[in-house]
Amino acid sequence: MQNTPKPMLNLSRMQRKAYASFYKGELDKAERLCAGILEHWPDNFDALHMLGMLHFQRHRLAEALRCLAAALKANPGSPDAMSNLGLALHTAGHYDQAIASYRNALQLAPDHPEFLYNLGNTYLELGRFTDAVSSYQAALARKPDHAGALVNRGNALLRLNEPLEALSSYDAAQAVMPRHPQILTNRGHTLRRLDQPAKALADLEAALAAAPDFAEAHFEAAMAHLTLGDFDAGWKAYEWRWKTRTFARQRRSFPAPLWLGDAPVAGKTMLLHAEQGFGDTIQFIRYAPLLANLGASVICEVQAELQPLLSHLDGISVIAAGETLPVFDLHCPLLSLPLAFKTEVGSIPASIPYLAAPAARRDHWQTRLP
Repeated sequence: MQNTPKPMLNLSRMQRKAYASFYKGELDKAERLCAGILEHWPDNFDALHMLGMLHFQRHRLAEALRCLAAALKANPGSPDAMSNLGLALHTAGHYDQAIASYRNALQLAPDHPEFLYNLGNTYLELGRFTDAVSSYQAALARKPDHAGALVNRGNALLRLNEPLEALSSYDAAQAVMPRHPQILTNRGHTLRRLDQPAKALADLEAALAAAPDFAEAHFEAAMAHLTLGDFDAGWKAYEWRWKTRTFARQRRSFPAPLWLGDAPVAGKTMLLHAEQGFGDTIQFIRYAPLLANLGASVICEVQAELQPLLSHLDGISVIAAGETLPVFDLHCPLLSLPLAFKTEVGSIPASIPYLAAPAARRDHWQTRLP
């Protein structure tokens, strides 16, 4: 039971004003009003719940979790507070606790589509794709036009390698939200998976018409262009990868300028750095000798596991990631080199073979493998 508030204050009026401020986006005012209510009524559920969601919107996760837990202590029977606690736990990366919170909310409100959708999102984050699909299906059984559930059901189905079913889910989402750039981009990615790059490109161009700066759509369009052999458009668009959520955290920043073919390299020291997987490094390292032929002193920073293999490239210094970098004048990520060299299908570096296993390693493995 909540404590009785101190007298002489119109707390109901303060609460109405706090709600009005919160929903108008006047968060500072709403926070002050909630704090004023809690000063006189410390376990007021509505103020604690609202303050928790206010902190959540402002990415103050520790404060959000504290307030939402206190709100639930004041009113354990609130499914909304229970689900919102799940949202905060999910955002904080506490996925198992978030699932428990959503399940508790669903015990209180079994048919709530938003709770089922949020539960599906946490399963999706954990890689439990079959469970995610089940949660989205349950949400859609209650609310067939839930666009988020339709889109994320498609995402989960794609991760289960069911691209045709994923495409159908995206189509249903598009019927609810026509011309939405994220849905069009997801369709484009799926069509690429289905080896239909021309159709994919049509969707991606529509996404970019709706949102010209949408990095994911540019990246997917780059892949479609490259598949179709349009290297000029493809490599230019591929530079948008650095603005996507996947690649942004991998972007390197150096005092030396980025080189994309726009300046002479003769007499300069050039750092090339690996950015993706082993296969990408092995494939694009073939550009290093081209720079050496232009008169550059070339240093390649690669994954430590690949350093023994790649160190046999003539005239190239190869160091393992994590080692101290020498001084250099210019730098370029490995997968930006095709753009820098204006690569077309006919000018792909094809000096093959350009790598060979070290003799000692080859001799060692010949004694172990037929």
